[in-house]
Parts: sequence; structure tokens; C-alpha cells
Amino acid sequence: KFGAELLVGACPVCSEEVHTKNKLYACSSETCAFVVWKVIAGKTLTPTSVKELLTKKKTKVLEGFNSKAGKKFSASLEFDEKNEVKLVFTPRKKGTTKNRKRSAAK
Repeated sequence: KFGAELLVGACPVCSEEVHTKNKLYACSSETCAFVVWKVIAGKTLTPTSVKELLTKKKTKVLEGFNSKAGKKFSASLEFDEKNEVKLVFTPRKKGTTKNRKRSAAK
């Protein structure tokens, strides 16, 4: 069924194999609906990143995501309670905001 498709790890839902497909990484079980899209926020995920996500339940900080406004950003990926991928942003250090006006609390 999966032929030359690359095995990237074990499914976090059912423990079957997760393989590369055309636009996603998918569980090989016909009864499991687990998938990870290959492109998230404009960034194409490598099999290495997805393997890290499957084994460690999160990735290191990845660069090259694009916001809807077209701005580049970095984030890590992890699974939520439904085993869906979510972006996790590292907190900014104090004083690193650019060109932001702060409103005074009164």
C-alpha cells in the first residue's frame, strides 16, 4: 500500500506506522484518521521534523513559518490533547518588541 513512501515514525493514536503521502504524513491504519500536514503556516515540514514530533511529542524551534500578513516567524510544534499539531511560540524577552506602542494602564 505504501510502496516507496517514507516511514517517519509511530502514530501517537494507534501506534501503527506513519508514512509520507502527497500533501501530508498519515497513519497507515485504515481505521485511524491521524495526519500531519506537510505545509503549516507556509513552511514545508521535513520528515526529520515530523519524526522528532512523533517521538518526542514536540519539535525544537523551527524557522521559516509565514504569518497571514507575510511576516516570517519561528515556533516549535507539539501535539494538543486531540493529537493535532499546534504552533508553540517562545516568549519574547522583555524589551525585544519592535515598534510597538504600549498603552499606559490607568
